[in-house]
Amino acid sequence: MTNTRSPLSQAVVTFGVLLVAIVLDSLTAAERNSRSNVDPFDFVAPAVPLSRQDRQALLRGDTLAKTVEADARSHLVVFAASRVRTTPAQFIDAMRDITRIWRGRFVPRSGIFSQPIEADDVRATRLSEEDLNAARRCKPGDCAIKLSDAEIARISRPAQENAPEWQARTHAAFQSILLDRLHSYRKGALSQLGPFHGREGKIEPHAVFTGLLVDASMVKKHAPEALNYLERYPRAPLPPDTEDHLYWLETVQSPRPTLQALHQVIQKGSPESVGGGTIIEVVILTRQIFATHYVNGSIALTLLVRTGDGQRYMFYINRISADGLDGWLSYMKRYFIERRVREAARAAFTALKRNIEIE
Repeated sequence: MTNTRSPLSQAVVTFGVLLVAIVLDSLTAAERNSRSNVDPFDFVAPAVPLSRQDRQALLRGDTLAKTVEADARSHLVVFAASRVRTTPAQFIDAMRDITRIWRGRFVPRSGIFSQPIEADDVRATRLSEEDLNAARRCKPGDCAIKLSDAEIARISRPAQENAPEWQARTHAAFQSILLDRLHSYRKGALSQLGPFHGREGKIEPHAVFTGLLVDASMVKKHAPEALNYLERYPRAPLPPDTEDHLYWLETVQSPRPTLQALHQVIQKGSPESVGGGTIIEVVILTRQIFATHYVNGSIALTLLVRTGDGQRYMFYINRISADGLDGWLSYMKRYFIERRVREAARAAFTALKRNIEIE
């Protein structure tokens, strides 16, 4: 068939094809730019503001550790994150192994509480020499160790004895107190504990936990089922694909060695994206049951996420109610406490990353 198009009409068609090609190419470029501008870490906002430098550090594989402004004066918010080489299964297996995962320079001793709780579970717990001497000075309403009035009476009796075995008897009294606290927690959670005496008055563990949740937006958004389980514990059943553990740590990076008991909930994440192509693969929510010093309560969220480019990152945010952040010179004390907490968080997070990564 003979082509009857005029040179002008042919030029118009050719121009049209070129125009469509140019438009399609520009749309493809715009799509590429849009993808490149997607923020895989946007899901932490607004709880954690990340600067451009913070994002670049994460993309380089650096460990990021910082404190975040807290709404309550008595609260600290600690955030840490880093790229990790692991899988969800490897990550969960590692986090189950409490006695290995946290053990290190700042955590010389740790252990898991069995179900049901047994006396052997606390046999490795010890009071430091400083706490043994503090126990001798304890009196109702005034004790350097976070204890209730009834517990102060129990520990001060053997501590104030002049017998050679007073230290062993004080250790035994302390371990008995720990066992009773854990039994109480298993029966009725934090509402069954305390009130304890702290540096700034009485501590009601359940009230402290409730106060920490007021501004815990990341916990509410990314761990709603685990949070509901902890809030209703022990009445609520475990959600699907979820397990929980009670464990203890002895930390020595603070001025005084501190024993802390915690309740950890591990849950497999959802395949749905939380934005920017990022998927949360594992959720871990950890609540403090009690501590012997400094910390009145805490709620920590740890997430293993996979970004759109296939990289995995571990994110950690811990909201803490701590001593010494109210009252006289509180701003100066906060500055030094936050600096120390950032350094400790970076060291602990780096050690944790090393322990969970695939060789």
